[in-house]
Amino acid sequence: MENAAQVLTLADLVGTLVADAEEALQAFKDGMPRGPILNLPDLDNTLGGCLAPGLHGLTGDPGSGKTALALQAASRCRFPALYVTAEQAPSELFRRLISQTTGVAMDELRYPQPDRIRDLAEKTARACPSLVILDAGRGPASREQIRGLLDSLREKWGRRSALLVVDALQPWARGAYEGEEYPSLQEGLRDLVVVTSQTNTAALVLSHRNRESTRRRSGPGGSMTASKGTADFEHLAETVLHLERVEGSDRVTVHLAKNRRGPAGFSISLLFNRSTQQFTE
Repeated sequence: MENAAQVLTLADLVGTLVADAEEALQAFKDGMPRGPILNLPDLDNTLGGCLAPGLHGLTGDPGSGKTALALQAASRCRFPALYVTAEQAPSELFRRLISQTTGVAMDELRYPQPDRIRDLAEKTARACPSLVILDAGRGPASREQIRGLLDSLREKWGRRSALLVVDALQPWARGAYEGEEYPSLQEGLRDLVVVTSQTNTAALVLSHRNRESTRRRSGPGGSMTASKGTADFEHLAETVLHLERVEGSDRVTVHLAKNRRGPAGFSISLLFNRSTQQFTE
């Protein structure tokens, strides 16, 4: 029978644990992470050293820095990255990335001289050669297309893993699947689980919060179940990160609502430079 549940004795799992330990040791010797990182050491360590294959939820109120953090991770994760944007124009994402990479303030990039923006853009493109943007605002980004691009990126750069960013879950699912919102979200989540499993990929999935959940959440971070139609997301995710920023402050707190690779209920404070869209610890 295809796809039947597999029976395993503990003896069967010995080899799996040994292989896992050998892989971790080799990565340590090579000075490379085992998978994509956020390039924020304290946060990466709390997540087990890297983003494991599977879904990783990223939530937060508007303006908390979800896209900035995801874009920064995609450009610095040390693995090939595919950024699926279903809301922001690729040119605007590139502008943010230029600011993050060069340190030039966003305000200076609004109306730059053509030669200056060309120099900055080319410098950024050279610094992030393995980052590809998929514009899901112009047409649906299907599971097959996403998987094909991830396979191509891993093959081109000779890496076993990659990072997938979906920004954001709700508009991507609306464009990729027919029918009502909730069934579309569930189908999208199932497909993302399949893709991450087939391609050994970590998927950082941004998710909106609805107004009701924003009003009613009782503690820091709330939960993924408070996001629009994503009741199953928290159960499927390896980790759930929630960004919380106090209005007018440059401090952003990352609440780990779920963490299969380390402590949950943990919070880490980050500094967010709005001028250059960069997070630091």
